[in-house]
Amino acid sequence: MKPFYRLIIPFLILGAFLFIVGCSSNNDNLSTLETVLENTFTGPDQKLNKLLDDPDNLTAVGANAETKNSETPTELDLYLEEMYQPHFTEDMYSEYVGEYAFSYQAKQGDKLKILKLILSIAGAGFALFILTTKSFEFMPYMLLVLGVSSLFTGVSELQKDKKAFWGYMNIIVSLFVFFVSIQGFLLN
Repeated sequence: MKPFYRLIIPFLILGAFLFIVGCSSNNDNLSTLETVLENTFTGPDQKLNKLLDDPDNLTAVGANAETKNSETPTELDLYLEEMYQPHFTEDMYSEYVGEYAFSYQAKQGDKLKILKLILSIAGAGFALFILTTKSFEFMPYMLLVLGVSSLFTGVSELQKDKKAFWGYMNIIVSLFVFFVSIQGFLLN
């Protein structure tokens, strides 16, 4: 029985040591990670949007295009350095800003796309529920959700300004669906 304890006790002590060391955290690394994730995934703030839209912050590179002097940083460069430089080494900062900093930034039209997707899924969910349960009292809710989804589709098409006809058509259809939905609420 003693050889068994001689094998188990060192492993238990080692496991307890690793558990204690693994549970202790370095608050500096944790706060750095939280800051970078928050800055990356919360989307661009108003200042960053203005800097991204400013043509002075663009660099054109090509055969006939003029390039700016890279020795003087732009306002966008200074802003990104302020936001991310304290949290990275120089090499990692350059790699992060070059490849990852704007990968997850929400653009202005993305929020509308996400809202349209959520409303479309909700409308399909209502339709599936109505079809499976044969409970048609939820039909006005489904029509209301699909009307709002169609309205957002029309607005986004008008913002693109590519297909103005289909944007107006979606808005007209959504108004008709709203009318039918309101009638459904009144008749129930």
